[in-house]
Amino acid sequence: MLKKIYRLPAKSFKKIYSRGKGKKGQFLYIKTLISQRQHSCFAVTVSTKVDKKATSRNLLRRQIYSFLSQNFDKIEKGDYIITVLKKAEFSDLQKDLRNLFNV
Repeated sequence: MLKKIYRLPAKSFKKIYSRGKGKKGQFLYIKTLISQRQHSCFAVTVSTKVDKKATSRNLLRRQIYSFLSQNFDKIEKGDYIITVLKKAEFSDLQKDLRNLFNV
């Protein structure tokens, strides 16, 4: 899990959705905005359309946060909102994240 300082505050969502640039993968959609912060901040959203069970959505969220914490140094600075579009296996999510972040 990422430390709290690396998580994006909810008040920043509107700004990133309106001004940020988007990238779409097979299972994920990432909105990016270059920020003035010294480090990157991330938020992961999983809709109830992906899975009705909160435990399954939280599992996907935790898996993405674990990938981000392992590859934190390789990702360029900015604010990121990662939206899960489809339910997938962790290996597929990792491939998609690597392609979108160029890691």
